[in-house]
Formats: sequence, structure tokens, C-alpha cells
Amino acid sequence: MEEFLKQAAEVGLKIKTNFPLCSVTTIGIGGPARWYCEITNVEQLIRLVALTRQFNVPFKVIGKGSNLLFSDSGFDGLIVHNQIAELSLLPEKPSQKKPTPFPEYLSQANRTYQPVLVQVASGMRLSALINKLHKMGVVGLEYFAGIPATIGGSIYMNAHGGPYFFGQFVQSARLFDGQNLKEVPADYFDFAYDYSKLQITEEIIIDTALCLWQGPVEAAQNFFRLWTKYKRNQPQKSAGCIFQNLSPEQQQRLNLPTPSVGYFIDKLLHLKGVQKGGARISLAHAAFIENLGHASANDVLWLINLVKNKARTEFDIDLKLEIELIGF
Repeated sequence: MEEFLKQAAEVGLKIKTNFPLCSVTTIGIGGPARWYCEITNVEQLIRLVALTRQFNVPFKVIGKGSNLLFSDSGFDGLIVHNQIAELSLLPEKPSQKKPTPFPEYLSQANRTYQPVLVQVASGMRLSALINKLHKMGVVGLEYFAGIPATIGGSIYMNAHGGPYFFGQFVQSARLFDGQNLKEVPADYFDFAYDYSKLQITEEIIIDTALCLWQGPVEAAQNFFRLWTKYKRNQPQKSAGCIFQNLSPEQQQRLNLPTPSVGYFIDKLLHLKGVQKGGARISLAHAAFIENLGHASANDVLWLINLVKNKARTEFDIDLKLEIELIGF
């Protein structure tokens, strides 16, 4: 691995050792990464990923650090912290084959909104992107306000905000596999609930072209502020929602008023507020597990298994994780 570090240094990549992952995850948990590197431009990202492939170095690209639970022993490889935040308005119009969702908080009768394409780097955070888009007179992503994620992570997990999935706004993206750079259309990703094909291929997102709307921003800004305030009521020191919501079939079988997994954990499993060490199933929203300040990854995993086992034993429900477990 000395040659890997040497070549990384020669191209200006600053790699740290034994880096605490608790400092770069929203839940504030995780042991040390063997190596860690912050990336601020596309050239750095391509060079570093190429080197990891060349020297067979295990690596994981992260953005905001949500939807992740690293083990207490950390990660025996390289964490690539993607902080590339470039944004530009593209001259071409979105493809007619891909209808762009038009948010209901904007007037359907207002024909002043025109479809538009923007190119966004994979390391840009959603909240920063929405604010910058508003300054450009571009709207459409307001339901993703308050989600602690980057564009790359939103595509990788097909993030859901309100009634929408992020994949609905993607027209194309540039990917890198360690050797080749290619551009792919949206249908390449096989988007589904909390899923994209990248979870299998492990290709890296460089940037994406998003289909949005250009026009008056006041109504969008008002909704953005309201939705952000609503999202702040959710537990902040967490990895996000731990489990996927129930399927329509499961909701119907259990005769529940909502598919919300938080409702299921609270009202049927009666596990809201259960605590293990420094981790607790949130009192505010039972779909979240909070770090009360000194939680270990094993504390969180214990609570995850408690919920899964009780759901399976008592209701024959096999809950699916919405977060990634890394290093266990």
C-alpha cells in the first residue's frame, strides 16, 4: 500500500490515516477509517478512484454521511469524502420522453414555468443546491429540503422527498468505474424504492443533469421554508429513517391507516423510546434511532435487531433496512 499512498501524494491527494468516521456521519458514530481523503474537484475524484482500482484498495464514497452506520471498529480501507459542489444551467431542454414532475405547490395554470436542465456535481448538498437554484430562478426540488444528503447519495439511494423520488428528476449522469467515464440515461439506474443499480455496479457518480422548472420562485421558497421547518422536527443526530415503510399489501393486511414504519414500530411493536446504551428509538419519530451522545454502533445494531425480530415474530413482517451497515 505504500505505492498507492506515494502515487496519491504525487498527484496532490492528501490522505489522512486513522480518521474518526464519527466526525463525518450524521449519527456521529463510527470507528476509524484506515485512510480518508476529501475531494473537491472532478479530476481528484477520477484520479483517486482509478488508484483504488489499480491497487485493489477497498473504498467507500460518502457525501453528507447520512443513511450510513459504520461499525465501532471502523473501515479497513479508504473513505472518499466527496465535496464537489459545481452547478451550471445547461442550454438544451429536457428530453420530451421524460416528463418532469410539476409540484402541486406551484400553480398548474401558471404557464410561465419552463422546463430546464441543470448540471450538478455529485458532492453538492441538497439544501445548498435548492438555495442556489432559487437564485437562478429554478424550482422543483423543494420536497427534498431538510434531507441531509448530497446529489450522489440521492441518486445512489433514490432518495424520497414527499411524494417524489429523486430519480424522477434525473435525465442523465456521468459515471466512472475506475477505468472508463461514461454518460448514461436515467433508465440505466433501474430506480426503485431506496434503490439504484449503482448499489450493485459500484460505479461512481461524477455529475448529473436534472430536469427542473424555471420561473417565479416565491411560492417555491415559501414551501421550502415550511417543509424545512417540518423536517427539523425529525431527529437530527441519526442516520435517517432506519427501515423502509410497509408495502401496500402489508398495510392492508394489518389494517393500518398509514404505511409509515414509524407508526408500525410505535403503535404495534410498542418500541418507541426503548434505549440501549447511548442509542434510543426516537420519542419524536419511531422510525429513527438517535444517538443520545455516547452511542456505539453495536447499541444501534442491537435496537435494529430488536425491531426486526419482533416484527417478524409477531406480525410476519420482514422489515428492510433503509441504511447501509458498513464494517460489520
